[in-house]
Amino acid sequence: MIQRVQTLYLFGVLVLLFICCHVPVAVLSGANGKVDAMTLINLIHSGGNVSLHILILFLLGLSAIIDLLCIFLYKRRKVQMKQCLINVFLLVGLNLSLFYQLLILKMSGITVMYRLPFIFPLLCAVLTFLAYQRIKKDDDLVKSYDRLR
Repeated sequence: MIQRVQTLYLFGVLVLLFICCHVPVAVLSGANGKVDAMTLINLIHSGGNVSLHILILFLLGLSAIIDLLCIFLYKRRKVQMKQCLINVFLLVGLNLSLFYQLLILKMSGITVMYRLPFIFPLLCAVLTFLAYQRIKKDDDLVKSYDRLR
């Protein structure tokens, strides 16, 4: 249901994840003067650990899929709440792995300047948790109506 506040929160998460994919999360500049804007899509070309790149892309894709499913499971509030909690942990894991990747690049001598979209996964985790609270509030409301019958 589009008119629910939690649906708007979850849609906002999808928009932020899409922006995070296509807007640079960091600007990398090497010792040779080469400057590279690192988005999550072109993460593989920035160097570093390939398995970590795959993990970041996997977490990003899985989080977006879970969020999209969560929007359309509005009739099954218990499942929706579980998916929101799982998505919060995935988004925090995504931000930690992204920070770790940039830390590895920084230790290798590359200058890393963080951009605003770097915090979007954490903002997505907060929005998902707010959606979880609203879904729980709806569930409690429905349970209270069931007791009155």
